[in-house]
Amino acid sequence: MERLRLVVHSNLHDVKRLPCSYPKKPHLALMPEEMPRHLSVQIWDGAAWVEVQRWENNHRRLLIQNLEVRTQALRVLFRQSWGGERSGVFACEVGAPDYSIPPQAMPWPEPHWTGERRAGA
Repeated sequence: MERLRLVVHSNLHDVKRLPCSYPKKPHLALMPEEMPRHLSVQIWDGAAWVEVQRWENNHRRLLIQNLEVRTQALRVLFRQSWGGERSGVFACEVGAPDYSIPPQAMPWPEPHWTGERRAGA
């Protein structure tokens, strides 16, 4: 595995108020509650799980880490969120991208809902 790319839950459905919006008064902005604050990546070395990356006080939605390791399994552990009960991952990609070929169009998969859906979500 050469690279790990994670896109974590950052409450994108919430309306964001950017500093350039009106009124131009400063506003208090908090980190999304569902975003992972402390998380780590572990790989299976054949006998035990070994931590290869840890993020503390994470504030980014996109996490990219170069990992020059050989493994049969990988897991991401969410240690704490910014206040929400749940955290999640929107995308997890392993391996290095192949820039020698043009991008390929892929069909959208059918939605698969797990758990309960909230009204308006």
